[in-house]
Amino acid sequence: MGQPKVQSDGPPLPSKNGIKSPSIEISEAPILLSGLSLSAQSLKDLLRKLDSYLQTTPAPGVDIDPEQQTSRSKAAMASRQWGTILGTYEKAFTGEEVVGWLQAHVEGFGGDWDRCADAAAELYRSGYISRAGVGRTFEPTSETHYVLKLNANEPSTGSVPPAVTNQLSMLKSYLPASLGASDEPAHVRHRRDAIKAEESYKEGVRVAEEKRLEMEERIERGLRIWERWERERLGAVRNGTSQSKI
Repeated sequence: MGQPKVQSDGPPLPSKNGIKSPSIEISEAPILLSGLSLSAQSLKDLLRKLDSYLQTTPAPGVDIDPEQQTSRSKAAMASRQWGTILGTYEKAFTGEEVVGWLQAHVEGFGGDWDRCADAAAELYRSGYISRAGVGRTFEPTSETHYVLKLNANEPSTGSVPPAVTNQLSMLKSYLPASLGASDEPAHVRHRRDAIKAEESYKEGVRVAEEKRLEMEERIERGLRIWERWERERLGAVRNGTSQSKI
């Protein structure tokens, strides 16, 4: 007699014909953007829509002659080049423009400017919007420029001309760590800052100890001088007393 088959309670094994067992799909958590719940795919679609707008719509305030432009896309891209001392950025836009775009294209914000400004700031903090040039905050103004990153982890540096490479490195060396743009991991930067702070603390303790020893030496010299003067005074008093008795 054959052995009875024992049923297993574990997950089903793949069959010999190569058909995989059904897998469990884990749904991604929704993303909150200024109180508006978006799926990861909806956020990607929104960013792609903004990217398409930047490629086909000239920057506000830039007049383009229809007779000279070869295509709308090239004209829009040319109008969105933004040059700074740190380099030239493509598809740049202002903080005011992106807030206005969210106000006009995302119905969930109800046309509320403040909500759209908060949403743009959250996109900035999440890494989807990066500031063009020096700066670490999002400002919904026409004076600050930004660039879009469809992937929050991609670098956003502009193309730096070779002539200003040395000047750029000198400038970054004088900038505080909070302003200097860097692609290194945060934990590496924080550890370096902690080591630098510890070295500064040790140097401060050393200088304070030297000052303390110097002050004690001066006090000791002053006490010795005062003691000598006191002995001389007492000697003068005794001499004066002896002469008066004679």
